[in-house]
Amino acid sequence: MSYIFLQRIDKLKTISSNYIRNWSPNATSIAVVTFNGTASVAAPLTPVTSDTDRQYLVTLVDNIIASGATSIGAGIQKAIEVRINLQTHQLTLGFKATFK
Repeated sequence: MSYIFLQRIDKLKTISSNYIRNWSPNATSIAVVTFNGTASVAAPLTPVTSDTDRQYLVTLVDNIIASGATSIGAGIQKAIEVRINLQTHQLTLGFKATFK
């Protein structure tokens, strides 16, 4: 992997962690999806209601290691699945999710 590629990954991790720590409003739900050749969910949609929640998500982001291919399409698809699964689960429980 090139040095420039690794710099980009580090910048993305810094920006993501900064958003989670400082910009995401309380009660925001954040998921962490990673991808290379395939995509996986590192954290399902997690309501951010405390510093502990924020630190948990930041730790996950900070520990992401770049490797292999970059299938952004797989990452986007997995993120959509996470959201659809939440909506389906909430509707089953009898209430509706609201997304802005």
